[in-house]
Amino acid sequence: MNKNISMLVVCGALAMSAQAADQDATMKADVLGRHVTSTRNIPKAYIKDVKKSVNQKSDMVKTKSLAKDANYPSEAGIAKTYGIFEHRNGKRWYSLNNKNDIPESEYLKKINEIEDKDTARKKFEDEDKTKYTCSNIRDLSNYSVVKASDECVGKDFCTVKNIKLAGPPSLDRTISETIDFWNYESVINNSNLLQVTRNYSGHNIGISVTDIGVPFVEYEHVPSDKYFVITNNGLEIASSIIHGTKTSWVINHVASDATLYGLHEACGKTVPVDGYKKSPKIYIGNHSYGDGSFYYSATYIDDFIYATRTIEVASAGNLGYKKATAAQISEIATGVNVISVGAVHNNLTYHQTSSWANPKYSKKGDPSFSGEAYVKPEIANFSDILFPDKGAAGILNKHYDSEYQVLTPYFTQTSSSTPYTTASIALLLERYPFYRWHPEVVKALLLTSSIKKIIGAKDHDPDNGDYAMGVPDGRAMFEKNRSRFWNGNNEDFFKNGKISFTESGIQSGKKYRIAIAWLSSGTAVAQYGRLPQDINLKVKQNGRTIARSESTSNPFELVDFAAESGGDLEIIIERKEGMGENLGGRVLLGYNFLELPDAYQRR
Repeated sequence: MNKNISMLVVCGALAMSAQAADQDATMKADVLGRHVTSTRNIPKAYIKDVKKSVNQKSDMVKTKSLAKDANYPSEAGIAKTYGIFEHRNGKRWYSLNNKNDIPESEYLKKINEIEDKDTARKKFEDEDKTKYTCSNIRDLSNYSVVKASDECVGKDFCTVKNIKLAGPPSLDRTISETIDFWNYESVINNSNLLQVTRNYSGHNIGISVTDIGVPFVEYEHVPSDKYFVITNNGLEIASSIIHGTKTSWVINHVASDATLYGLHEACGKTVPVDGYKKSPKIYIGNHSYGDGSFYYSATYIDDFIYATRTIEVASAGNLGYKKATAAQISEIATGVNVISVGAVHNNLTYHQTSSWANPKYSKKGDPSFSGEAYVKPEIANFSDILFPDKGAAGILNKHYDSEYQVLTPYFTQTSSSTPYTTASIALLLERYPFYRWHPEVVKALLLTSSIKKIIGAKDHDPDNGDYAMGVPDGRAMFEKNRSRFWNGNNEDFFKNGKISFTESGIQSGKKYRIAIAWLSSGTAVAQYGRLPQDINLKVKQNGRTIARSESTSNPFELVDFAAESGGDLEIIIERKEGMGENLGGRVLLGYNFLELPDAYQRR
């Protein structure tokens, strides 16, 4: 590398460099709010803003021949597919494999034909028939259910004092807090989801709900025509049934027409792996449980997403109380392909128990290996939800419970923010079917749309500072987005290590956010202790780089910038192709471009 090139390496995870012979930019701060003087050994992710600098020579690594590792796990090839979707000025615009401006009906017909022929998901096609260890029958004679009273029944707003919350084991899991619960409709309105989803309810969207307990569908706590029990172990204690019931309540109240498939997390694998053959198909998986016994691994769920491209959403966990040393993310949420969710109160302050500690890569069979850290959770969402249409009930398992446990009409913590996110995604998939089978695009869209800032984030999440994950804004999720995906094999898209294209219709001074995200083989991540592909994002305008993001450990990149003129943007997605950098694997890459809603343009 030329000695005149300015190179800044921060915290070992993001190498920032001056670029090219064009006029380039230097970093001001990253979107997580950390500056170059940071001393924490944590990942440096995303570039928030840039300043002009003098001309500098290029430090770009010259592309070498692809150096895929011979030991990369074998995997089936997939069809090369490239899609674009835009929703602007009330019109939906589709492109598939470079055939532009096709009707939505034609796009869906062709993309469904491609999905029907996909061979990758066959790896999991029949596993549920042999791997689950439980039936779908519950012996109701073990249980007693009675009516109960609760102060919040029938209310639109309710303050519960000294509510006991799940917390770190070191605190005996008896944390108490006063929480203001809002009617679920008020929470939806607070998310700015109400106006953009008014005519949508999750119709024909299947969701697998894996939980520590399966609801009493028989007692109509969850509508029986929208909830199908796949497995349960029949031995749940009352508190587990209550947790599973409330998880389903959240989804049912936000996406009332979605179909839920219930699974007990102790029954073998974590997801109904024949979801493509269900009717309706299972597009999303919800995991609202965190610490405790696990019957899955992050490697398994990453492999599942990589093969089936189901969107899996997981609770970050509830181990973040007062920056406790045990603030680690729950295991399933550490999956690089998983969308993990933290929790905030309705006033946009952090939930004190929401886990925040960034995990590190590990190697299978090498307990001494400690790899780079990567940012988790990617987003947070509202968690204090009240159900005024639900009563209270006492539930008792005659064999295990010593007293009735009360099913209250409210839910909180990451167990609640996760299904709320899942339900929001269900509404997105119903309104815009482009996003089905594209967890990488959905993650990019959630990253760009998480523009509601969490108040005092750095006080709770020292790993990620003031700009720790935000809360999705409904208008940003559903309006003024331009999305793309690239699905194929390793050599299909990156020419000389690069994908580039332009974005037009740019307005000078307007604020934009762009994110990319990609999927990786869970087996490969566990084998190498890192992502098998390192992909970066750069934005240029008028020949000058105005934003870039080059983390080495995150499975996504995000930039946040204001356009300097009305000229087209050049979007450059670069994959490192040097020796030992591109280890192999499919290209499952998603992109989202957001013009921030008007209310955020003024901030």
